[in-house]
Amino acid sequence: MILIDFNEPREIIKYFHEHKLCRLNCDYLIEGIAVERKTFSDFLQSVYNKKLFNQLLKTKSQYAKTILVIEGLIDPNLLTNPKLFYSTLQYITLQLGIPVIFSQSLENTAEAIKILNNSDNQIFFYKNLKIFPKRIPVAEKILQCVEGIGPKKAKAIIRKYGNVANIINSEDSCVEGANKKIIKKIKKALT
Repeated sequence: MILIDFNEPREIIKYFHEHKLCRLNCDYLIEGIAVERKTFSDFLQSVYNKKLFNQLLKTKSQYAKTILVIEGLIDPNLLTNPKLFYSTLQYITLQLGIPVIFSQSLENTAEAIKILNNSDNQIFFYKNLKIFPKRIPVAEKILQCVEGIGPKKAKAIIRKYGNVANIINSEDSCVEGANKKIIKKIKKALT
């Protein structure tokens, strides 16, 4: 069953057979997944008046999973600060870990919500929303640029030394996953 907040437009209700109107801290709730729906203009207004992040953080803290749906076409006339728009989307997806879905219309939004309501589709749908890979710490990325050091070895070295500067300044000759030869190679490559 789909729980729908009282404040949602009545036009969307006709798309759902099994639903219940109630007071929610999100717009829709489907088996523990909170869906926050914003029209494009509402999204921009929420960014400008600085209410969006508090709203998303509150929703995320109350429910197992949260999804943001931005509904409507991107209107270039409303998009006065594209950098703010795109950096906000990056922050929401990468830092907050909230997937963002773009929907062209109320009907498309209803379709996405119906897919989430089907348990079989839900697993497929949510797995495929993980658009961005897990962030790798910069120090590990730097070490992986040195020939012979992969992700596991880089992680072990950073775990031991803390950061790249400590590796360069170290006199240690051995670390889990890295021998004296590798530490010398890192120092040579980075100095």
